[in-house]
Amino acid sequence: MEELWDIKRVSQYLGIKRSTLYAMIERREIPHYRIGRLARFRPAEIDAWLLTKKRGTEKAPRTTRPEGPPLSPASIVKAAIDEVNPGRYNRSGKSGRIKGLGKEG
Repeated sequence: MEELWDIKRVSQYLGIKRSTLYAMIERREIPHYRIGRLARFRPAEIDAWLLTKKRGTEKAPRTTRPEGPPLSPASIVKAAIDEVNPGRYNRSGKSGRIKGLGKEG
């Protein structure tokens, strides 16, 4: 049977703070065993878990907006609203809603 590591050993092995490791245990992000109130770890399981966290060495292409004047907050909001609800605003920037419709009596 292989040795079980304690919090101190795993935090040193991973190079993270103990408080971070405790948080990961609470969120069940890292494989561990509870023996009473103590958390213990199998080295082989920590290594396998660590491999699942490996990211590729290639960087994803960064998306940037086209060059042009800076966007105003109002134009960003309008674009977001148009994306969700097309036709909400007309070209003048005013609401395209029909006036007079409100709460039903």
